[in-house]
Amino acid sequence: MHLYIIRTVKDLLITRKNVIICLSYICLTISQQLVMTYSGKITAKFYDAISKQNWNEFVTTVWESTCIIILSSILNSISIWIIDYLSLCFRRSSINEIHKLYFNDKILYQSNEVMNIDQRICQDISDWCNLLSSLYSKLITCPIIIVYYTYLNCINTSFYLPLMIIIYFIITWTISRILMSPLINFSAIKENNEGDFRHFHSSVRNNRESIAIFDGYLFERNRAEIKFNNLVNIILSFLKWDLILQIFTGVFSYFGSILNYSIICLYAFYINGISRSNI
Repeated sequence: MHLYIIRTVKDLLITRKNVIICLSYICLTISQQLVMTYSGKITAKFYDAISKQNWNEFVTTVWESTCIIILSSILNSISIWIIDYLSLCFRRSSINEIHKLYFNDKILYQSNEVMNIDQRICQDISDWCNLLSSLYSKLITCPIIIVYYTYLNCINTSFYLPLMIIIYFIITWTISRILMSPLINFSAIKENNEGDFRHFHSSVRNNRESIAIFDGYLFERNRAEIKFNNLVNIILSFLKWDLILQIFTGVFSYFGSILNYSIICLYAFYINGISRSNI
């Protein structure tokens, strides 16, 4: 069954059209990084033109920055559009395949065994396709960014500095991994208890006549309070680990900027001299 699902998903996703879209997105991502690299130098040009009181250089920099902003906005908008279009392609392929399987004599008749099958076909597949397209964009963008900026660091400084960044990333990833494990477990337990609590109230609603006849109000109330207290305890445990993870994430996010200047100082003071103009 699992092999059938994997094979079906593979046939739905790896199509000629989707591959072309992904290749287009790769080219677009590379273009975005090149534009972002050039845009990072615009601020320095403004400072240089103002410090020299050079009007012509200032006007030229304004025109360059305007073109960069327009180009960057166009590329970002096209990038968002491609991801949305890719999600639509995933949904169209998935829905077409599901319709072939669903509108069948045996499947359609036995579909009552599946809860909320209309919501699963209409809403859940749409959410899944949106999530999948977002995952596609990250899987494409992140390796390109890592490779590109590692290359820039290597040619502008030395291989020691990218190595330090990679070590820093491995340390933070390891700690995040350790903190995420209990958080994922508590998240799964929380969702399970949420579903159990909803199912209990649905059962109470469907059996309200029997409860009224047997005067089972107090019994059902005690059951409801027990289930809700279990849910609250799980949520509190989840929030505790989430607080620890948020603190860790915030500390290392802000520490990244300190590491950035530390690397520059290390290169300037110890590894190789760096001129004031290059700084």
